[in-house]
Amino acid sequence: RRPSSTRLFCSPNPNPNPNANPNSILDPNPDANDTGLVRVISRGRGWAVVEKPGGVPCHALPAWQLKTIKGPPPKPLLQRARDTLGARVNLVHRLDSGVSGCLLVTVPSEAEGNDAPSAGGAEGEGAPCAITRALQAAMATSEAAKVYYAVVRGEGETQRARGRFVEDRPIKGSEGTLRDAKTTFTWLCGCDAKDPDAAGPHLHPREVAARAVPGAWGRASLVKAELHTGRWHQIRRHLNGLNSPILGDTKHGASHTNREWRGYGLMAYGRLALHCAHLRLPATELTPEIDAICPLTPDLLTLVDALPFSADARRLAPELFDDD
Repeated sequence: RRPSSTRLFCSPNPNPNPNANPNSILDPNPDANDTGLVRVISRGRGWAVVEKPGGVPCHALPAWQLKTIKGPPPKPLLQRARDTLGARVNLVHRLDSGVSGCLLVTVPSEAEGNDAPSAGGAEGEGAPCAITRALQAAMATSEAAKVYYAVVRGEGETQRARGRFVEDRPIKGSEGTLRDAKTTFTWLCGCDAKDPDAAGPHLHPREVAARAVPGAWGRASLVKAELHTGRWHQIRRHLNGLNSPILGDTKHGASHTNREWRGYGLMAYGRLALHCAHLRLPATELTPEIDAICPLTPDLLTLVDALPFSADARRLAPELFDDD
């Protein structure tokens, strides 16, 4: 059955919005630099951590979703990783289409003592092989860590005063069952809105897009999120429940906020301001300890650098910046 929300802009290079800010500081032609490959962050025998670009789905999209996309269909992460590594790969975990950052894949043909993947089914969708099972089990342990960073709506003064705190509101899984969920959040820094041509800081999003004012932004904060459970859209839903939706989140966020930020020229369609920056897994019988860090991708770096808290972000979250 088709999900209720079918509007999808998941290509990393979607057609530009005709109402978008013409003074956008984002790359106007991301197609030109898209090689169709991925950057390898860390590599071992039978596994690799790659950098997933924002707007790229992990798997090939079903036919009904392809009908909702303007322009050519995006090349899925599985195919990009296969072309980069020169071998068939399996996903150990997934990231939502609009999310960027660390993604762990296995290369079964390279793994020592590995059994062959099951026959049948699409690539990456058969029964997992031994090294994939081992890494998935390691990811489920308390020793594993997945650290994300998000740019969210709101200056965040109240949340920053809470320091590092746990949000454990149960959320429903994709099957509709209420399940325990736990995320540790830290509001690192934030800023108030700036619109130099307006009497007040808040405009209707259509006014923002129509006026195309460069050098403006809305209220925003940089938030660190540490996952303890892996529920469906967990970080996105927990942040929305805290009245701090992630910029660009069309499913669990605020549509007027997303239009506003696209009007400022700081966000593109199909992109969430959410990034998996750090992935750590304990050693298994088949793999050593994995500890990978992925700095911000260029589009999110452009967003953060355009905001007043850029210097604070570099001081408080140095792993996001490749400044060496």
